[in-house]
Amino acid sequence: MENKKAGTLLFVTSERGIMSDTHLYGITKAGLNSLVKGLAKKYAANGIRINAVAPGITATDINFVDPESNLYHAPVTGKRILRAEEIAEVAGFLISDCARCINGEIIACNLGNHIK
Repeated sequence: MENKKAGTLLFVTSERGIMSDTHLYGITKAGLNSLVKGLAKKYAANGIRINAVAPGITATDINFVDPESNLYHAPVTGKRILRAEEIAEVAGFLISDCARCINGEIIACNLGNHIK
């Protein structure tokens, strides 16, 4: 800020932060989403854009899902688990100049699973 340079911050939250939740994980993600919006409003005049991606279930080691395996998952709206590359493409867009007009948004990357 002292250098008067524009910039972009991108947070990674979770679909759980945009759904109703009583578990600590979801509650903390909802708090992070609120922080993203608050910071975006506070620093917009300084040329700093702040957004977040909110992934759903993603094929990673932490979820014990091999991204090369069958990603079918009946309980979720899109009927499949996401690949990390899909989330990365959205993240790349949000930090690019193509998204200069986007600020304070939480982009759900979950094939609509948050819509109930």
